[in-house]
Amino acid sequence: STLHILDLSSNSFSEVPVSVLGKARSLTHLFFDQNPITSIAPESFAELINLESLHLGGMDALAMLEDGAFTGLNSLIELNVNFCPMLKNFSTAAFVPEEKENLVMLFLNNNSITLFAEEVFHYLPMLRISSIAGNPIACSCEVFWIKTEMDSGELEWMHSWKEGPEAVVCQNPPNMRGQKLATLPVEELTCDVPELI
Repeated sequence: STLHILDLSSNSFSEVPVSVLGKARSLTHLFFDQNPITSIAPESFAELINLESLHLGGMDALAMLEDGAFTGLNSLIELNVNFCPMLKNFSTAAFVPEEKENLVMLFLNNNSITLFAEEVFHYLPMLRISSIAGNPIACSCEVFWIKTEMDSGELEWMHSWKEGPEAVVCQNPPNMRGQKLATLPVEELTCDVPELI
């Protein structure tokens, strides 16, 4: 097969059609947005060894990226998992067992993720562009690493998280709601967080 770009967006897939995609190993770009999928199973895209861009946006029912969901995507440069209101977690387990050494762009904006664990980004050594705006971030000691990286200016992919529409804004605790993480004093990022509402 010489198919390089496939758009399966806005269909009625309730799961990733693994067996069908396995026959399209030449794919470099897959658009799978706006399908009624609730979870991405392990190795759903593992046969797509040449895939460079994967779009999983606008999935209203997507609530889980299972362990190993992105296993095998070693050519991946761009990953979009955004505008998924049921998605509350994004962990390294989705990438296990390998680093994504080619991933340059990661868009996780406008989901319902409250915490971005530092170890996720250790699996992405080449990351240069990223967005986590529009998530209900809980501003506590657990996002201290994001604040530290913002202030250091060493990671260029963090710059867009400071100002404008891509800024990281606190949702909780209530006394910090609406404040930009970039402008919060570090000493306010404690783990004595009131109950989330």
